[in-house]
Amino acid sequence: MKLLKERTKSKLLLGLQALDKRMYLSSSDKNYLLNLEKGYAGEELFDAIVKKNLTNDCLVMNDLLLISGGNSFQIDSLVMTTDALHIYEIKNYKGNYQFSAGQLLTLTGQEIVSPVTQISRSKTLMKDMIKEFGSGLTVKSFIVFVHPTFSLYLAKPTDPFILPNQIEKHLNELNQHNISLTKKQRLAAEKIVREHKTEVPYQKYLPDYDLKNLKQSLFCPKCSGAALKITKSYAKC
Repeated sequence: MKLLKERTKSKLLLGLQALDKRMYLSSSDKNYLLNLEKGYAGEELFDAIVKKNLTNDCLVMNDLLLISGGNSFQIDSLVMTTDALHIYEIKNYKGNYQFSAGQLLTLTGQEIVSPVTQISRSKTLMKDMIKEFGSGLTVKSFIVFVHPTFSLYLAKPTDPFILPNQIEKHLNELNQHNISLTKKQRLAAEKIVREHKTEVPYQKYLPDYDLKNLKQSLFCPKCSGAALKITKSYAKC
């Protein structure tokens, strides 16, 4: 397994985390930040599982923001093996859910924004993007639930879900594709990474702020505390 593109925090996440220390965020912005942090933690958990269990000749590309035919789409993780591109939409939900009539719901019936629609759209746009690459790869897509307490009821084996206790088994199945990637496939993966965008139109932006009104303290990168002892050569929490 070779990591072709690292995962990094988005500019939006970094910006919201910085503003959260220095100003009052509205409840909607605060909730958005918490959801971004929760999602990123889930992605990091998936990355650790992949690094531990995926051992065959494949390429891993994380956190891609792409445009195909004028339509933007985001991919949490993309794994290229000799037979397919595997798209993974990572969800860090916890608790009990059900899947009914193509919709993800809580057990009380509250609808969740459908990850099935999202992953289906990403799959279609990715297929359109790689047509010109001539790699001969098919595209497969999965929704991965990484939180160990997550449970899903009423889903069928044919639904595109990978539950927490199925992740390692799935990766071990990918290891069975032990044929080396071709030069054409490696070039296709490099082209995909080059297509990555740092931002796209209509994405969410940071809330308005006045630099003069922000707290100007330095914050510990580990605990986020502002009680730092600062000397000429170092800062100690």
